[in-house]
Amino acid sequence: MKRAFCILFLAACHPSSSRPEGGDIVVPKASPDAKTEDSFDASAVPFGAAHGWYLDGEQAQPRYVDRAQVVAALRAGKKRAVAVIAEKIEECSSAGGTHVLLASGAETLHFGGHGTFLHVGFDKGALFVVAYDPVSPPESIEKSAFCVPDHLIHGRATALLQVKDQAEGEHLLERLAR
Repeated sequence: MKRAFCILFLAACHPSSSRPEGGDIVVPKASPDAKTEDSFDASAVPFGAAHGWYLDGEQAQPRYVDRAQVVAALRAGKKRAVAVIAEKIEECSSAGGTHVLLASGAETLHFGGHGTFLHVGFDKGALFVVAYDPVSPPESIEKSAFCVPDHLIHGRATALLQVKDQAEGEHLLERLAR
């Protein structure tokens, strides 16, 4: 069985003699100073963490990405706020999942969920600038079978960038509004 797998693997990975080396892959040439979507200029926001979390509707898992991508997502968010980690709940389901609850004034925001893995960070009391989609009316995240207690949420977070204090968070919000 191992031998058959190795032969299949080698046959699949061995380039065909009828195609040029590298197959159909074409890498366009660009000047060194060309701007790309990934080279978003975050220098206007010279504070905050070097990386943050970003989630769009197409993704199943949030991504831990460079600050520039998070700043772009924060700027594009429906609503933004400074929020503090109020609670982090780990599911007891077979798939697992992390639910992070953030408090922003009287609102509770939710990040993560069933099948989402956020094992690092998100310490209680940590401050973040958050982009979120409002939920109206507020809804419960309770899943008693998964050990997720009843909490009413007012929004679903889509981007999070940690800041050192409230003043830094407010300053970032001001810069994002420009």
